[in-house]
Amino acid sequence: MLKKTVVITMSCLMLGSCAGMSLNKEMVGATIGAGAGGAACSRVGKGYGNTAAIIGCSLVGAMVGGTVGRSIDETDRMKTQQAIMQTPTNQTTSWYNPNNGNQYAVTPVNNPMQYNNGTVCRDFTTIATIDGHRENIRGRACRQPDGSWQMQ
Repeated sequence: MLKKTVVITMSCLMLGSCAGMSLNKEMVGATIGAGAGGAACSRVGKGYGNTAAIIGCSLVGAMVGGTVGRSIDETDRMKTQQAIMQTPTNQTTSWYNPNNGNQYAVTPVNNPMQYNNGTVCRDFTTIATIDGHRENIRGRACRQPDGSWQMQ
């Protein structure tokens, strides 16, 4: 579940869809991580054991999410959005960020699709290497009225 927390947090932060621009990326990542960690362990044990599991998993999720949030910078978010918008289907856009040492490879896996409500969405995969840890992300991003892309 921690891997899933990292993936969800990173996807949201890379596409800028988790919070307003005024919020701290590390805090947003920690909040999402804590929620995901607590939810993941909500069915572990009974009574006090369940409460302890939720608290423990929430703390671990917050630490992981905060680390991921701190590592995503504005350049990476912009390059991710650009790759989703402009890269041809099944072609990969890759980059290395010299400021933080992270590497990304974004591959749109279908053409943008327009739904009946007018929303345009595109599925993608991302391979991210952050602090030496490689993560695979699958997601869908949809264009917002302001032109930005948001995770769905």
